[in-house]
Amino acid sequence: MPKLKPGTIWPTPEEAAAIQAGIAADPDNPELDDEYWATAKTFREVYPDGIDQPPRPPEELWPERFAKKPEAV
Repeated sequence: MPKLKPGTIWPTPEEAAAIQAGIAADPDNPELDDEYWATAKTFREVYPDGIDQPPRPPEELWPERFAKKPEAV
């Protein structure tokens, strides 16, 4: 871990709990869980030809997420 600047102030446990509660309450910006990181892709997987070229489409990167689900009868 990098060295912290002198005078760095850490949140108290109460402040940390309030921060975590705010994260959990925000539906537009959820905390990333183990399931997300299990399917995360590297930069090279998304941009095999470099940043100057278009990325691979999401359907190609995560076929399991875009698979057609059978319709309920």
